Amino acid sequence: MVSKLDRLDPGAVVDRMMFGGHGSRLATVTHGDFWSNNMMFRDGEPAEVKLLDFQMSLLAHPANDIAYFLYVNTDRAFREANLDKCLRWYYDAFSKYFTGIMDDYGFQDFEEEFQRHRIGGAMWGLGVIN
Repeated sequence: MVSKLDRLDPGAVVDRMMFGGHGSRLATVTHGDFWSNNMMFRDGEPAEVKLLDFQMSLLAHPANDIAYFLYVNTDRAFREANLDKCLRWYYDAFSKYFTGIMDDYGFQDFEEEFQRHRIGGAMWGLGVIN
């Protein structure tokens, strides 16, 4: 991991994390700090979830939030076993709100864009892990 981080250009990583969504038609307001400490669950069941703490909201690709969430709240084994299922669930949930835009934008398109944005989520995730 350290050798991979040494090869990264910090400026390019920050640019990708903050502004990576602008080249996509899915650029939207994102939470920016999307992890379990900024969520309230009713009775511990995720059926009712309230999001908190919107001071990091920014215009970006929605993949940034799910990447950040997955890298902060899960381990590698979970992501290897469940990444496709998590991305599918997230895509199905947000695509309901992008009517018209999503007509010719499928899950495979989202998955490809997620691959470009996942490094940003991982880097943001490093910032909250002690």
